[in-house]
Amino acid sequence: MHVLMVKIFLCLLFLTIEILGFSKSLFAQPVVPAVQSKQVPDEIYIDPMCQLYTLKGSMLQKFYVSGKPCCHYDSRRYGVPSLVSVDQSMKTMLFFQDYQTMVICNDVLGEIRTLFLSESSIPYVSLANWSRDQHIWLLDPSSMRILKLNEAGQILFQTEPIHLMLSQKWSPTYMREWENRIFITDPEKGILILDLYGYTPQVIPERGVTGMDIYDKQIVYQKGDELRAYDFQIKQVKKVENIQVGGAKRTKVCNGTVFILTEQGVEKKTLNKQ
Repeated sequence: MHVLMVKIFLCLLFLTIEILGFSKSLFAQPVVPAVQSKQVPDEIYIDPMCQLYTLKGSMLQKFYVSGKPCCHYDSRRYGVPSLVSVDQSMKTMLFFQDYQTMVICNDVLGEIRTLFLSESSIPYVSLANWSRDQHIWLLDPSSMRILKLNEAGQILFQTEPIHLMLSQKWSPTYMREWENRIFITDPEKGILILDLYGYTPQVIPERGVTGMDIYDKQIVYQKGDELRAYDFQIKQVKKVENIQVGGAKRTKVCNGTVFILTEQGVEKKTLNKQ
């Protein structure tokens, strides 16, 4: 009887340790602690399932929502990617601007396809991102046209030069699609919003913006030491009061959770609806 009680006690003890370990991995902050400075990511990305990706040099690493590591991909063949798109839950795209090359990976970062844009007679592009219909948006900086490409390297559609609709030249650094609109940022001009055909331009004159996310029908972005939100309904910019991002290298928002990249690692905070 005594031996049986000891075994039951040990089983309960191990179960408690496992539960506490899982709880700690799920709620611990920072999400990706940096024990040494060299472990701090250079950039972070968040997919539609709110899974975190970190980029350090040529190494892209994916984490589950719990914060536990999932998988990684090393792009040392082409060096450091110019940008990474995780706007599709099941695919990740790495774009290497100098090589005009895209590497497409599956949901565990296994390489499944490589696109060499120069071999497909595609003009030199500076930006790329997934479209909602599982194709790829590209930006040709010389003609200022937006192109839609399929994974076979075929151009499906291209807009008219978008600078013809604007009163000044834009130098975009970021582009993404959301709810049948294309968002483009230029740190010197602001945020440009177009329909999927490149028309009906709308400009939000917020300088210093290098990236953005969408939450609760608002554009959320970091500007300096502040997190700001542009409300589509009232067409007004507001400061997000409950989140402090002073000193942050990058902030990303997903379903009300803010991921903040600092010199110490990646922290996670809850965003209140405005």
